[in-house]
Amino acid sequence: MNLSQIPPNVNIDTSPTLPGVYIIWSNAFDTCVYVGRTLNIQHRVGQHERGESRESWLINCLHPDWFEFVVLWSHEDRVCFEAWLKKRLDPLYDQIIRIIAE
Repeated sequence: MNLSQIPPNVNIDTSPTLPGVYIIWSNAFDTCVYVGRTLNIQHRVGQHERGESRESWLINCLHPDWFEFVVLWSHEDRVCFEAWLKKRLDPLYDQIIRIIAE
């Protein structure tokens, strides 16, 4: 498992086109904004950046600054690792969605 970090102001095109889990961080809130899994990390994070996913409007309101990713080949590994990260990091996106759902 490779844990890699794309620092601020680095082109997302440098991220892998491999399957895995990604974490979006915000310096403004000093916390994790979003955790997701995908078959193509570069494409999915690019969708968030361009506002093409349904979560993007809220993620962009939370001032994302940088992201980390973990390359995982197995679908089961991606699902389990994403769930573990969500429990451990409790992303702001999930906190807001829980509040809205109440």
